[in-house]
Amino acid sequence: MKKHDKKFLSLFMIVLFLCVTIFIYYIISPSTYSRLAVGTSKWDGSIADSFSGGNGTPENPFLISNGGELAYLKQLLLEDPENYQTKSYKLSSDINLNNLEFSPITNFAGSFDGDGNTIANINVVGTGDYMGFFSSLESAEIKNLNIENYKVETNAPKVGTIVGHSSSTRFENITIINSEITSSNSESEIGLLAGLANQSNFNNIYMNGEIKGEENENAGVVIGNDVLGNSFNKVITNVTLNGSSHSDKYFGKSANTHNSIYHYKDINTLENSIGSTIELDALLILLNKNTDNIKWLKYNSHIVYELPNKAVEEVKSGRLYKSHLVPAGTSPVP
Repeated sequence: MKKHDKKFLSLFMIVLFLCVTIFIYYIISPSTYSRLAVGTSKWDGSIADSFSGGNGTPENPFLISNGGELAYLKQLLLEDPENYQTKSYKLSSDINLNNLEFSPITNFAGSFDGDGNTIANINVVGTGDYMGFFSSLESAEIKNLNIENYKVETNAPKVGTIVGHSSSTRFENITIINSEITSSNSESEIGLLAGLANQSNFNNIYMNGEIKGEENENAGVVIGNDVLGNSFNKVITNVTLNGSSHSDKYFGKSANTHNSIYHYKDINTLENSIGSTIELDALLILLNKNTDNIKWLKYNSHIVYELPNKAVEEVKSGRLYKSHLVPAGTSPVP
């Protein structure tokens, strides 16, 4: 081989190595992979004067398509909570809040359906007692929502990614990626999901992020203060708590015993299941993994579902709704 050919080959290998490294870092890494649709516009801090559609009923929810409309929701709940706090809302697209200052949404007691969309680059600020994307939730429903790149620095008494204080609220199909909570209050009740929860239900939740700041006995991976009546089903955590990346301290304080909460590293990974079946309990491990060969899903160790094309695409993007699964033996819908 000629000398200049060897140089060219060496240069090619270096470039290839760099490309593979970048691909792994940005595509495979759960903390950096973005679920925002290509072309999602960045919020400029403005407030819209209407929603994209709907009338706020469960059958025809208000549609929120951008950061301005999300800010409009927040404004309505502050100025006229009586007429808007129990209404139904649904995201119609991904939203990029552009790391601009965003105070928590308050006075919410309705339904917020992400419809599988992502709200990203959230920089929560404020001085209230309850800090989160929502400050507090009462008899509400939050579902089918992805939160990505969330950040808050606070000394508030109750802090979480989704909500500071939850009461009688249902959470379902929630994905939190790369959330960072920093607290300067050693007595705060902090959880990557919620600060305090009471009589609330949590189903099919995946959390990735970090809680840091003052050493705090009231900080937990999932909930800061797990009061009475909460239920948890298929909650998967991948959270660093005060420097520990394998913390099983799911609650800061709790008098309850809960099953169906798992640590990401404790679940059999997808590599052992390619081409066959996977347990639904490990479903969210599929995030950022190649699922081209996954065709079957085992549920409760005996019910087998077939994954139609639509469901496979959802799994690839970290979203999968059980209603899109097809029981084995029936014809899957593409």
